[in-house]
Amino acid sequence: MGNSVQALFNSLALSNILSIHKITTEKRARGFPGVLELLVNNEDKDSDHLRNLYKDIDIYDKDTQYVLQCLDDMYVSLWFLSHLSTLYY
Repeated sequence: MGNSVQALFNSLALSNILSIHKITTEKRARGFPGVLELLVNNEDKDSDHLRNLYKDIDIYDKDTQYVLQCLDDMYVSLWFLSHLSTLYY
């Protein structure tokens, strides 16, 4: 795992954003830079440490983009499964 992906995971872990929905909605609306802006605007603890981590996140890194795409795909799958279950019950 590269430095950019590690910085992304650490940023997500330190941020106060607990919603995959919020992260993936921002990614679809404004792309990867939108996710970073969301994290920056929602920081509440360890703000200096988070700002240093943001500097290490490379928005053009293929692995970092892949991780965010996986989060997006996971949210869509969970949404689909939750709505599919309501159709049959």
